[in-house]
Parts: sequence; structure tokens; C-alpha cells
Amino acid sequence: MPVTQILSYCLGALRWAAALFAVFAAARVTLLVWRGVKNRPTRSLGQELGLWALVFYGCMLVSITVIRGGDFAPLWLGGAARVSLVPLRGLIGAFDPRDLWPFCYNLFGNLLWFVPVGLSPLVCSGLARAWRVALAAAGLSALIELSQLLLGTGVCDIDDWLLNIAGALLGYLIYYAAVGRRRSRFPEKMPWAR
Repeated sequence: MPVTQILSYCLGALRWAAALFAVFAAARVTLLVWRGVKNRPTRSLGQELGLWALVFYGCMLVSITVIRGGDFAPLWLGGAARVSLVPLRGLIGAFDPRDLWPFCYNLFGNLLWFVPVGLSPLVCSGLARAWRVALAAAGLSALIELSQLLLGTGVCDIDDWLLNIAGALLGYLIYYAAVGRRRSRFPEKMPWAR
């Protein structure tokens, strides 16, 4: 898939992501207004913007990996199940020295799409440990892979699952290098990370 086709695909996914995000936005604004009447806000503006960015990322992730333009072939309607449970089979199978693009697309795409999961401790302090980020990424990726299997929108691939977890841990390393060590030394200066 050439870069222009990937960009076109992402732009097409925006319409599904925008629809999903609109539902979140309406519910969140309603909740914030209701909470504002009852008591003071529980999040800073930075935290709130981070939450909105993380949810938009999630909407794009679902749109690109599960919805895929709405071309469904569900198992219960006779769709074919495509499952790859042998680690590295798909990744090695995509490697061709004459054309590295499919291999790089699979490897770096799966890594990079999950880096934001590793940055989620900025918004969700409950994920401030590497093992929790890995567990969250494993669960999210398994949910995506299972959804692709059931809806017939992709291959349920162990390589994707492993690379997604690695991508989230890469994101966590970025988070920890930028914020995590400071947070442990000066927690009072970083209230959003508590």
C-alpha cells in the first residue's frame, strides 16, 4: 500500500472516527455541565484536553483497524475467518528484500499506532506503570483482533498483537523519559499524573 493510499485511507477513516468522537463529545460535555452544577471540575484543562485527544485517537484506531470503511463480512453471515497464531509468520512472510514496503508497513504501522497507549499515563494515572500499560495494550489489541475476526474486516494475527504491545511500551518509554522520572521525584509539581 503506497503512502498516498495510506493517507487517503486515513482521511476516509476520519468520517467514521468523527461520528464515534461526536458521541463521546456530546456525552462528555453533558457530564461536565452536570458536574459543574453539582461541584467543581475534577480535571485540569490540560487533563481534559489530553482525555479528548486520547479518545479521538481511540476513535481513529477503531475506525482504521476494525471498521475499515464499513466493508464487513461477519462470521455469522458466512464470512471467512482468517487467523494467524504462529508468532512472526506474517511478519517474516511480508519480508521481501526487493520490496520492503509491506514489511515496514506491517512492522512500523503496528508499533506506531499503539505508541499513544503508552503515553496514556499523562491522562490516566492508573496506567503509570509499564506492566499496566502493557496489560492495557494487550487487552485493547486483543479486542481489536477479535473484532476483526468476528466482523471479517482483517486478519486476527498474533504478530499484530505482539507489535501493538511493543508499541505501547515504546510510548511508555517516551512518557517515562519525559515525565515519569520527574513525577516520582516531584509529585506535587505534576498533579495531573497522580
